[in-house]
Amino acid sequence: MHVAPREIVDYVYRASRVRGIDSGAASLLGRAACFSVGQLNSDLSNVVAAFAGGRAPNLGFAPVARLEADAARGGGPARLALDDWPEPAVVADLAYPAFSAVRRGTAIALAMADGTTLSPSEWMRAGTAQQPVRELIGDRVAGDPGLEQVVDDRYARAMRDGLYISGPAWSSISDIASGYLVEEAVIDGA
Repeated sequence: MHVAPREIVDYVYRASRVRGIDSGAASLLGRAACFSVGQLNSDLSNVVAAFAGGRAPNLGFAPVARLEADAARGGGPARLALDDWPEPAVVADLAYPAFSAVRRGTAIALAMADGTTLSPSEWMRAGTAQQPVRELIGDRVAGDPGLEQVVDDRYARAMRDGLYISGPAWSSISDIASGYLVEEAVIDGA
């Protein structure tokens, strides 16, 4: 089924709030999930699995921010192993914060579990969403206009055509999000 990008953001936000995630993190998670669906053809499986397991999905913002700071201080590439994550990190967990870092001038390459290293334009390919990542590599660079153009083109297509989400994944997110209700008295008092 195809849904509007704003629906993904909204439903993941609501599902996150139901699971006890604070408003700011829930908002980031909604945007990150939508980015992964729109840019990587992710199917929200990482978000659904995390919620089903009673935990918050990985956001990836903390390790990416740490790597950005290390890259800004050092004279060469900075590296950050993801060994301390509670479960294996996948590209879908890191895509939104890593792309945001690229826009701020730090290229984030992903060292994959299979031993390959993917540059930003390589990990943005479709089909990488669920591949496990073992390490982040960051280096200060000028912007990547080619990468930004790919993202902008995909964004325009998503706004025009909607984003594909599998029925079971959308049903799972919808079921959780339906628990996010606001009392009528609160709405009437506003």
